Amino acid sequence: MPRKRRRSGLDQKPHKTASGTSTPQGITPQRGGSKRVRSLPGSLRDIAHSDGTRVFARWPLCKHFYAGIVHSRSPFQSDLYVVRFGDDTECPVHISDLRQSELEEGDEVFVTGYNQSGRVTAIDRWDSEQYVRVRVDTGGELDVKANSIKIHESVIDKHWGDRLVHESSICTSLQAQGLNSSTSKSTAVNGTSTSKFLKRIGFVVTMKSQSPDDKHRTDIFDLIKDNGGKVIDDWATLFPFPSTLTERSWVARRADVRLKGPAIQTVFLLADEWNQKPKYLVALALGIPCVSTRWLLDCRKNRALIDWNDYLLAAGEYSHGLMSQRVNLRWGDKSQRLHDIYRDMHGSNSTLLGKSVLCIGLELFPPGKPKNLKRINSEDDKQNESTRKLPSIMLAMGADEVEAVCDLKHALREVTDYDLVLVKDVEEVEKFNAAGKVGRPPCVHIPWVKECLVAGRLLDIPEV
Repeated sequence: MPRKRRRSGLDQKPHKTASGTSTPQGITPQRGGSKRVRSLPGSLRDIAHSDGTRVFARWPLCKHFYAGIVHSRSPFQSDLYVVRFGDDTECPVHISDLRQSELEEGDEVFVTGYNQSGRVTAIDRWDSEQYVRVRVDTGGELDVKANSIKIHESVIDKHWGDRLVHESSICTSLQAQGLNSSTSKSTAVNGTSTSKFLKRIGFVVTMKSQSPDDKHRTDIFDLIKDNGGKVIDDWATLFPFPSTLTERSWVARRADVRLKGPAIQTVFLLADEWNQKPKYLVALALGIPCVSTRWLLDCRKNRALIDWNDYLLAAGEYSHGLMSQRVNLRWGDKSQRLHDIYRDMHGSNSTLLGKSVLCIGLELFPPGKPKNLKRINSEDDKQNESTRKLPSIMLAMGADEVEAVCDLKHALREVTDYDLVLVKDVEEVEKFNAAGKVGRPPCVHIPWVKECLVAGRLLDIPEV
């Protein structure tokens, strides 16, 4: 096959640095009188998925990672892969020095042509064209081609732990071209897919059992990662909200919640069965589908993403019946949905929309204990871990503001200024009501909040 003509200064062989280390050559910066930062030219050929797995790989004896594709497996060592970089330079790289070719907004990169560092601001052209937008430290934005980017190993070590490359997810160029039949047949026999059908999909995982089958959990996590998905530890990773912590109070507002975390288009809650753990309840509140782990297992069998509607789990039990979830069956059609999920609550289980809530009790104080206050003991603290997430769950239910205090006397406002008061149980409701009901807001307990979530509506205030 005839080789493509190179453009001067763009597709160069590695050059020697002052220290004598070879590095892939980036683009040559444009020169001129204009001070405005312009879009970078680039000549890295578009790498189709059929050409092999795209990766960021560490250049030998260098502290930086560069974009390339996995060309073949080393015949001398099973965990070495020959990576072909953007300028057609090849070298063997250990699998531990490979990362998925997935940039995320906020990633720190270095633009080689302009010798400037910066952060990724847009990735919408990355998958299709291998272009990414970078805001450089000196100001201005660049549309940068893949071969003009390098990433320091310290950044990779600190922020790319969720983008490791697993052996089962690698497809070499030789495999894609049908030249490595034995490896291809082995892949087919093992049922391993290289299609990355979970790309840009996030998953929050929770299991009903306190001690779930480790093998099942590990299998689900590996399945997600091997097929391009993202495992999200907790909803706070995706939707962090600033809170104010004083001597005896914690306050958070729904208007302050912003989407952060990994670059994904949609997200699901995965569970073995329906449950009432905090992760599950937050998903119910936000209208995010809670689906069975069987869905992913069946996706793997089909080597493609299949309809998740048939795998919806129950919302929970209410009034002697098993309730279904209130979700949009076209969930995931619009990535913008995640950005607006805390602002546009109409499609969610927003039973507390617009309300201000006061949570009273140490058991309801969010993780991150109040200053100068010790927990009762570590065992009680562990048992209260679930109830301590109730304030954040109530934000997901649409409350405008949630305040948590250990005692009513520590509330930042008069109790009459709140729309709702939450306490631990019926006994605490009785204590609150015994102090007088005139002008006081309704007082409810934890089971009532959970029942509202399962029923999908605001229930009557419990009579005590």
